[in-house]
Amino acid sequence: MNNTHDPKEIEHILLKRAEKAAQIPTREVEASEQVRIVVFRIGEERFGIRIENLSKIVPCPHITRLPDLPSVISGITQIRGELLAVCSLVDWLMIKAYRLAYLAVVEGSLGQLGLLFDEILGFQDVQNLDIAQSFCSTSSDYSHFIEGLTKDLITLLDVEKLMHHARLHVNAEFMQS
Repeated sequence: MNNTHDPKEIEHILLKRAEKAAQIPTREVEASEQVRIVVFRIGEERFGIRIENLSKIVPCPHITRLPDLPSVISGITQIRGELLAVCSLVDWLMIKAYRLAYLAVVEGSLGQLGLLFDEILGFQDVQNLDIAQSFCSTSSDYSHFIEGLTKDLITLLDVEKLMHHARLHVNAEFMQS
C-alpha cells in the first residue's frame, strides 16, 4: 500500500483546515433569536449586559471601602435600603476609566452586584447569531465571564459567570483569622 500523497492534495487539505481554524466560532442558535442588551462605556471600551440580568442603573452612590476585600471589589454601597457589593472591572480588565459615574445593579443566582462604569450608551438588540464567542486567551483571568463580542465590537459580559468568579469571593478562613 502506497502512503505517499500528492503534494498539491496535501496543500489543499492544509489550506482547508487553516480556513476552518481561522473562522470565529459562533453559537449554534436560531438566527431569528435576539437579545436586548444595555451598552455602557468604561474608558474607551464598550460593554454590554443582557437586559434580563439588569435590575437598575443609578448615579454612582457613596462607596464604603472595607479592609481585606479582593482588589476587584471597590466596597459596598446602599441602594434603596439594600447593601450591595460594588465591583470595578477597571483593574481586572486592565482598562483606563475616566469617571466611574454610574452603577449598574445586576442580578444572578447569587443575588445582586453593582458594576461601576463611565457612561450609559443605550440599549441595543443583537442577534444571538451575531455574537462571536470570546477569543480572549482562555488563560486570562477575565475570559471566563466574557460571553462574546458583537459585530460592532461590544464586549458582552456573562453576569452569572462573573458573579461566580473566584476573585469576587471573600475567603471565609482568611476573614476569621
